Amino acid sequence: MKKLLLLSALMGTFSLMAQTTHHITNWAMGIPSNDATLTIDQGDTVEWTWSDSTPHTVTSQAGSAESFDSGTITGIGQTYSHTFTEVGNNPYRCSFHASMQGTITVEEVLGVEDVSKVSFEYFPNPTTDILTINAADVIDNIAVYDMSGKLMMQASNAGNSNSKIYFQDYNAGTYLVKVTVAGQTKTISVVKQ
Repeated sequence: MKKLLLLSALMGTFSLMAQTTHHITNWAMGIPSNDATLTIDQGDTVEWTWSDSTPHTVTSQAGSAESFDSGTITGIGQTYSHTFTEVGNNPYRCSFHASMQGTITVEEVLGVEDVSKVSFEYFPNPTTDILTINAADVIDNIAVYDMSGKLMMQASNAGNSNSKIYFQDYNAGTYLVKVTVAGQTKTISVVKQ
């Protein structure tokens, strides 16, 4: 339950933000699929640039998290871009050349809301077993995430201003703990030894 509480707090900091434009600069016959495969954040844009004069498309395939299609584009230096808003895998290919294919994997973004009004203390950090959180107001939620973004624990705090999160069964490493107090969220980094 404590793992669920910590994870809940961390999830509150995820938000959709336009972040980065990623460039696939060699969209042409013979492009290796690993050169056309990216892992990006939710809200990022991918731009494909044609590097030969043959007609090509950038077309999502069945099972893609979202649908996109450039239509037929011809000419060196021509581009197509798409902003990815849905978390998941997006296999795609050229409709004319099945060997031109890749996958855009979209991951959820960790964004931090206004934390200026969030008041709490936490200790010890690093910890070996128990992390204590003491807040000035009622703790609404706590969530714990590992560094890959996997939710480890999320829970509500049943109207209390104090909470203990038990880390003894977690592997050594760094975890993100998202704490929501009186409707405001703050994410902290906690090291488990």
